[in-house]
Amino acid sequence: MNIVDKLIDDLILEITGKEVVPLVNLIKNKTDVSEFKIAGKLKLSVNQVRNMLYRLNSYNLVDFTRQKDKTKGWYIYFWTFNLKLAKELAVSMKNNKINILRKRLEKESNELYFVCPSSCVRFDSVNVMEYQFKCPECGKILVKEESKKNVEKIQKEITTIENELKELKESEEKVQKMQERKLEKEREKEKERKLKKKKRLERLKQKTKQILIKKKPENKKSDNQKKVKKSRK
Repeated sequence: MNIVDKLIDDLILEITGKEVVPLVNLIKNKTDVSEFKIAGKLKLSVNQVRNMLYRLNSYNLVDFTRQKDKTKGWYIYFWTFNLKLAKELAVSMKNNKINILRKRLEKESNELYFVCPSSCVRFDSVNVMEYQFKCPECGKILVKEESKKNVEKIQKEITTIENELKELKESEEKVQKMQERKLEKEREKEKERKLKKKKRLERLKQKTKQILIKKKPENKKSDNQKKVKKSRK
């Protein structure tokens, strides 16, 4: 799975639920896909498919057109996934998540936490005083939590997301360079076509000029013959 597909899957999973991921994977590289075709491929009812599409549409992630069925009289909707907007939304949500994780990291690094030995509750140093270091659930004495594992876990999450965004950026830059090279080749080909056309026109012009030059002496000769005939008369 490439990085774009992963980010899109993560986005759809978070905002609409895992049941919508197969639908998005079905239509994301296509245009104007019939909702009946989607339902058939996913083995779902049309109403179920519409419900999923409406959820996506609430985030402007799908566009649709409709056509009236001439025989049955009802409208059929055709859907297109907005991949560009989905990528932008995925990047935005990943950046927001990084900001939230950094705030958590700062708090976990600087704050003391106390936990119940039975994992009932977890309190910071302010709230633990209210309960006199006793668990409100089971009455056990709360103990100081080692924050190292939590800090490392949060740091790992941040690094993972940053690497994903970096990979996406590199991937898009690579695609952009390929498109630029393609456009450059097309410009070169167009330049060559124009040059060849110019050369053909120049050769044609030269040939036309040569033909005209050849015809001029013949015309002069004909004029001279006429003058001689007149003088004889």
